Amino acid sequence: MTETFTDGEKIAPDLGFELSKDRTLSLSDQQPIELEPGVILLEKFKVLNLLGQGGMGSVYRVEHLLMEKHFALKCLNKFQAADASWRRFQNEAKAAYLLDHANLIKVFEVGLLPGGQPFFLMELIEGNNLSDEIKNLGHLPVERAIKIFIQVAFAIGYAHDRRVIHRDLKPSNIMIVPPRLSGSGETVKVVDFGIAKLTGLDEFNQQNLTKTGEIFGSPLYMSPEQCIGLPVDHRSDLYSLGCVMYETLTSAPPFMGENALSTMMQHQTERPISLKEASLGLLFPAKLETIIGKLLEKEPERRYQSADSLAADLIALERTIIDPANAPGAPSLISNIAKKMDALIEPPKGEKLKAPKSEINSDDAKIQAESPQSKKLSSLLLAGCGILIYVFGFASAHLLYHRDQKTALGNEKYVITTPETVKEATDAPVKDPTPWSVIRGNTRQFNFPAQSLGTLSSEEGQMCQAQGRVIAPVNQKFSLTGSSYLFSQPDFMDRFRPDEIIVLDTKASKIVDSKVFKKLERWKGLKALNVSSAAFGDKDLKYLDNLPELVYLNLCVTDVNCASLFKSKVIRRLQCIDVSHCDGAGAVLPQFSELPGLRQLVVSGCELSNGDLAGLSQNGTIKVLCLSANSITNQGLSHLTGLKSLQWLDISKTLVTPDCIEFLKKMPALNMLELGQNDWSPEIRAKFVTELQKTHPKVKVRWDDVLTYENHISMPDFIWNGKGLHPHINLKRFYSRFE
Repeated sequence: MTETFTDGEKIAPDLGFELSKDRTLSLSDQQPIELEPGVILLEKFKVLNLLGQGGMGSVYRVEHLLMEKHFALKCLNKFQAADASWRRFQNEAKAAYLLDHANLIKVFEVGLLPGGQPFFLMELIEGNNLSDEIKNLGHLPVERAIKIFIQVAFAIGYAHDRRVIHRDLKPSNIMIVPPRLSGSGETVKVVDFGIAKLTGLDEFNQQNLTKTGEIFGSPLYMSPEQCIGLPVDHRSDLYSLGCVMYETLTSAPPFMGENALSTMMQHQTERPISLKEASLGLLFPAKLETIIGKLLEKEPERRYQSADSLAADLIALERTIIDPANAPGAPSLISNIAKKMDALIEPPKGEKLKAPKSEINSDDAKIQAESPQSKKLSSLLLAGCGILIYVFGFASAHLLYHRDQKTALGNEKYVITTPETVKEATDAPVKDPTPWSVIRGNTRQFNFPAQSLGTLSSEEGQMCQAQGRVIAPVNQKFSLTGSSYLFSQPDFMDRFRPDEIIVLDTKASKIVDSKVFKKLERWKGLKALNVSSAAFGDKDLKYLDNLPELVYLNLCVTDVNCASLFKSKVIRRLQCIDVSHCDGAGAVLPQFSELPGLRQLVVSGCELSNGDLAGLSQNGTIKVLCLSANSITNQGLSHLTGLKSLQWLDISKTLVTPDCIEFLKKMPALNMLELGQNDWSPEIRAKFVTELQKTHPKVKVRWDDVLTYENHISMPDFIWNGKGLHPHINLKRFYSRFE
């Protein structure tokens, strides 16, 4: 079979065996042939060697005997017409066949081999994939990365314009072809459209890859909507591209859980740390941080709306990096200073600049502390530092930052020493009672094992791994998102001092040793415990009774029965409670109402009825109430009009109608209302907001299903902007799948 054209336009090939009820050709019983070097296929392709092999198919280098040219031939290892592998292969062939762009791999022919194996012939790419480049280099320099992703943006923008969504963008699917001519640049090729979504209605009869609940993609790079099987559009590709860019610049993807499910939950609920934090202190242009942040927005509406817009921003950023004079408002003096600095730091041939061991080294160069080059550099800094700081995004300013960066604890909340300290760390003896930290003057130095115990976060949100050596101010308190390694060795928890960890997040770990929770009895300074989605049950509640500072408890999706919770002593001290998807919540709502300090109650997905809400009618302390994903109606809200302190109400994924406004108007303190992605028309929504603001002029109404939290309202004495307080599944989005 060869290419087909109509009126000069290339159309999708007819593969001859569409998966439909009318299919007459069955190849499932035929044995695939062995493609050994030297085999001649279809009297025109000579197999030269195997290029790569996976569970689905193999790729061979072949020579076209008539054209005397090398190509890549991809074929399925086994062919089962009803298999998802075949559907992926068919999708890839059709999607790639429709696309003709310099940065997309080109498909020339599609057909069947003599043994019945489907194949397609494509151009041969000589080069490394981006994944290999990251492994080899650690991370790519900013300028090179931007050049690569400009081309990727052009490629997927072209595909999106033709209604093709890739859905599996990741570093291994981005090929980098070395320059063919001196002075030319690298060429990028985006490959593997195996799970592409073809959104056109008339191109061909696409098989639905998700109709049986299958979720395709690579969890490290999947968008939040893709993770839970919701419909995706081209903006899902842009999120995936943001993950790839993040990894390219920092050497690690933005979210990486203990397993695939944990990673997909992080895509739903967590915010990525900055490029600077993820790279342990490297500087990046502020505009680049903004671009990555926009790509990684949880809501598609907040991301770039097209790949072309992304490409435009990357091109503008590239111009400011190549020539800082192009930065808005930057004086022309900048480029001259940059050139002089580059000349000063250029080492003689055969030599490398070195840095003292006590300094944090940049990725681009290592500067010796007292070298002549450093002295000249410092002199030049006196004349131009103000301008350089203004345009710190280019490499010379990056160098200056690391040359003059001080590790004084007065300037940093905590300082991570160089990555070599992790290599120097050793495995910790399980029974060693020595505390992880040593107090020296006004500093606290942790000496953790080589394998990470989890992620430490400060109250401002700065993060680092509990691994190797970490130095912090003596009064700095941390949250700890524990790793499976920590929880597999419960005695490790005894080595934290009682007041060091004030927020513990078990990160949805399926903890099998209840000793983990018993160890918490020593952590007298613990203020917040998040066991969301973890193996925490009624028997573990007793370990919380002796935690005098505990004010926040997240039991979302655990085995705790709410009746058992009220038998514990800790319940009387709590200010924030999340019992979403826990049993027995409706029966104890009146008891929640009696808690003297309760300010936030989250009871999402608890099968509450209108009558259950009557138990809250007399509460005078609750400020934040989440009732999402319950079968309550307008009548249920009538029981809440007595909540005089209620400021934030979430009734998304319920059965309320616009007529509920008569009860909302009777809640005097209400200033935030969440209604989620309901089926009200835009006109009804606008009218609803206008009417509500007549009595509540400052009220805000949200129509999305973003996971929200406002702990500063419910815990004014415990302001925490770090990690650890989020549940590990967004129930509002989870329940959206079943509507």
